Amino acid sequence: MVDRLEQKGLVERVPCEQDRRCVYVRLTGEGEALFDEVFPAHMAHLGDRLDALSPEELETVEHSLRRLASALSGHAGDAESGERVIGNQGRG
Repeated sequence: MVDRLEQKGLVERVPCEQDRRCVYVRLTGEGEALFDEVFPAHMAHLGDRLDALSPEELETVEHSLRRLASALSGHAGDAESGERVIGNQGRG
């Protein structure tokens, strides 16, 4: 996927100076322009879907997304409490 975006001139690979194993992917000017063009429509579409949820359901979604973001950033656990969760605890 990154190869295709790079071929289209939308992203560029930037080597990490501290770790040669790591390569960052950054939007180019053209990629930023496309993002700025399509993101508002994406957010409007998402907003339409989220309007169907109750405030309690929205709170649950927000909490789950924060936990997912925390896990993906390498800080698995509850983003709000700082609790660290290892493995599949709580999934039965």
